[in-house]
Amino acid sequence: MLNNRYIRNIGTFTQDEQMALFDKKVLVVGCGGLGGFIIESLSRIGIKSISIIDGGIFADNNLNRQILSLEKNVGNSKVLEAQKRIRDIDSSISVYAYNSYFDDSYENFSFDEFDIVIECIDDIKLRLLLEKYCILNDVPLVHGAIDGEQGQVACIDKKPLLEMLYRDFNGKRVNSTPFYTVAVIGAMQISLAIKKLLNKEVKTRGFYYCDLKNFNMQYMPIDE
Repeated sequence: MLNNRYIRNIGTFTQDEQMALFDKKVLVVGCGGLGGFIIESLSRIGIKSISIIDGGIFADNNLNRQILSLEKNVGNSKVLEAQKRIRDIDSSISVYAYNSYFDDSYENFSFDEFDIVIECIDDIKLRLLLEKYCILNDVPLVHGAIDGEQGQVACIDKKPLLEMLYRDFNGKRVNSTPFYTVAVIGAMQISLAIKKLLNKEVKTRGFYYCDLKNFNMQYMPIDE
């Protein structure tokens, strides 16, 4: 019988789909703004195995947008605070915390153990590296990026996408991040990830662009 905590998911998901989510293994790379929102959502939606990677600590300037950042944990490890948060939400979740920054030292990491990887890192070179590792290990990757009141999400599966998405990037950014942009883009990432985990149709040869300043969202295909 389905635990009462998931009853309000039924209707959006079938009971069989909810049960299927219990068996999924998800890796979140980055526990900052997007990563914290993703971790909170996965913990409540029914994912029972969550792995997290981040080597950072919380700072005062995280308090405006990072849901896991609190005054009392400034200076503490992001990944260890994320682990505590997951266990506070659902003590039955298996949590695997890697207190280190993602880089090329993860080349031999067991990405193929996961059903999906969700990318929440703020470095283009590392995004491309993670995309490479996911493709080599045949695991879908959900990308998210934010800048001011704009953001983008994409699902990458089997073929590179981010290297095309960023090929003309000039490096200019607004470099501000209000919480509501984090919330919207994080929600879009979770929606894509859950659809992919449940084998629903997901576009993988383009990205969703969201402009909250002008309340505009559109799908942008990428020419190969």
